[in-house]
Amino acid sequence: MGTKNRTHVFERSERWGRAVEVAVATHLAPRFLCRRMGRPFQQAGVDFLIERHEGYGERYSLEVKGDYMLSKTGNAFVEVWSDYAGQKPGWAVSSTAQLLAYVDVVGARLWLGPMLQVKNAVYAWEHRYSMKEALNVAPDGSLWRSQGILVPVKEFAYTGRLHESPMDPALLAGLEYGPGGKEDRDAEREEAAISREGKR
Repeated sequence: MGTKNRTHVFERSERWGRAVEVAVATHLAPRFLCRRMGRPFQQAGVDFLIERHEGYGERYSLEVKGDYMLSKTGNAFVEVWSDYAGQKPGWAVSSTAQLLAYVDVVGARLWLGPMLQVKNAVYAWEHRYSMKEALNVAPDGSLWRSQGILVPVKEFAYTGRLHESPMDPALLAGLEYGPGGKEDRDAEREEAAISREGKR
């Protein structure tokens, strides 16, 4: 896979994802009315319905995705399998949202644009870039693996026709450590340091 796989506890990931969604809604609030959708809509990839304040009643469905590794790797994680073994498609294949909001939570950057452009690029990206797996832990302790394409962010934005804009870092404070929080990130760094020492 080319990069270390990570383990995500579902409940933590869900809370972290909601916090990213709140940050995006707050960021968009000066220009858009953002209405959070219920779980049935979210399961179809729609987190919000947004409408311009000065618009003519036009509404757009929006899916929000946060990424805490992008600033380090330079790659967006384009999820093609939410559950690889169960053959459950990821958001880049199954989302019904019209728009995608992709957030670099460390660099405080937002990419916003048409979800369809990203979905249409998945096949080409699968054959051009490496894949990465993430191990997920459900509340009952069961495990499943998600899988995504590591797409260089410049290619992700250009081909996906995603417009980049800065965010207020204060909106994302505390989210930069990922779903596991600072303790998990510190443990990962310690583990990496021990591994480097062992290779000397």
